[in-house]
Amino acid sequence: GTPRVKIPPTRSKRLVRVLLLGALYVAVWGAILVFRWRRVAELFDDLARAENLVAIAFLVLFPLVVLTVTVWGGYRVFHPRPREGMGTWALAWRAFLKRPRGVWGLVLLGLAYMVVPLCPVLADYGPEEAPSRDTIVNQYQPPLSTIYVLGDTKRGERYALGWDEVEGEEKLLLHRGEGDDKKVRLKHLGEPRRGWSREGVPILEATVGEKTFPYRRDFHLLGTDGVGRDLLSRIIYGARVSLIVAVVSVGLAFVLGTLLGSISGYYKGGLDNVIMRIMDIILAFPYLLLAIVVVAYLGPSLQNAMMAIGITYVPRFARIVRGSVLE
Repeated sequence: GTPRVKIPPTRSKRLVRVLLLGALYVAVWGAILVFRWRRVAELFDDLARAENLVAIAFLVLFPLVVLTVTVWGGYRVFHPRPREGMGTWALAWRAFLKRPRGVWGLVLLGLAYMVVPLCPVLADYGPEEAPSRDTIVNQYQPPLSTIYVLGDTKRGERYALGWDEVEGEEKLLLHRGEGDDKKVRLKHLGEPRRGWSREGVPILEATVGEKTFPYRRDFHLLGTDGVGRDLLSRIIYGARVSLIVAVVSVGLAFVLGTLLGSISGYYKGGLDNVIMRIMDIILAFPYLLLAIVVVAYLGPSLQNAMMAIGITYVPRFARIVRGSVLE
């Protein structure tokens, strides 16, 4: 018969780990397509927006990248590189892969950074999207709240937490909370005068008596803020900004610190003293205070904030690289 190929226990564990990580990312990608298919379809309605193009490209290329990395990882399990022919980065990467906590931390970090290109898919609302009117109904709603939006042919949209039929009158009583209920004539309910404020949202129909009118439901998983904006959507878009700032600022610090540390350690002498004394001056200031000073000098903006944070971390990389060069 055909001889069986025996896999050593250590390699078997590594292979299972590689396959599990690949399956995890593919499962997350598939869950996004299954549960957010409506938002994915809406991306193709406005291809002029850069973030929509980025989201589409990510959804297309992500499974290909995961498959390539998984196959490459499985190949390396059975065909490991000899230690003698590996460089410094390869040796460091191999040592990192032997630490399960570090690997799972990297996996969770990768899942978190999926938010950056997929904000239009994961968020049901825009970061600044607020109700067109009736803010009092939408503000400070608790988690898991649903707001009903009815169309008014004269006044546009009407927001309510629910409604009841008024007996003996052709009117609808809209519950707005805190005793601010209002009545609206059934004959006025229909398509809003200026159209619906949110496009791509399913429009439902309700029947009261002999009148059938359209409405939609705005669901807020984490509730709303003081002007009726969805908190979960704002958290998602805010996370994108925070993650981008983290990568850019640390990347800037890494590049500048590596460059200055290499120059300082290689040339030594007076140039070394000048660079290291500048690094000491930066380290003498509290990081937050120094960042505020830099932003105040350059002007308030996201780019300047990233630059300020990067400058405060330059000395850390510069001193480490200088020490390595001197060795």
